[in-house]
Amino acid sequence: ILGFTEILKRGYGRNPKDSLRYLDTIHSSGKNLLELINDILDLSKVESGRLEMEAAWAEPHRIIHEVLNVLGIKAHEKGIALRFEAQSALPQQIKTDPARFRQIIVNLVGNAIKFTEQGHVTVSCRFKKFPSEPLMVIDVVDTGIGISQDKIDAIFDPFTQADSEVTRRFGGTGLGLSISRKFAQAL
Repeated sequence: ILGFTEILKRGYGRNPKDSLRYLDTIHSSGKNLLELINDILDLSKVESGRLEMEAAWAEPHRIIHEVLNVLGIKAHEKGIALRFEAQSALPQQIKTDPARFRQIIVNLVGNAIKFTEQGHVTVSCRFKKFPSEPLMVIDVVDTGIGISQDKIDAIFDPFTQADSEVTRRFGGTGLGLSISRKFAQAL
């Protein structure tokens, strides 16, 4: 952000095409920085016990489809299919925190797309009626690189990814799964 801003301030962006490229880089970097800050703040709130969850009626089917429409662009760019399957009848509404529910879906599907080079990502949903408490189960299955069995527990630790090669190759902070797990537990 600072580097490209400095380039523009010094007048090196005289060519409109270069200027636009620099501005796009600044914009993209700013969005990434904002995501990182928000993730760190969310994690901090969760770990300090100060995260407040809303309890509102929301349409899970609509939220999932909105996320898939947005992330479908990224999947299309990579040439992979993004699918949704309802494995049972879903309730019209559920009581949840819609923003946190959406963030969980974004994190899980976003990761699946990021780590899938070819094939597909499938989001399946089913509803289980238990006498004590109904449960919505959402599975995100992909044909990506996979996770070695000995790393499964570690990927839910903050700032942790499967290994340094994965971090180098795919990027990311290692916060998405940790935050998603904590949100899911809180919901």
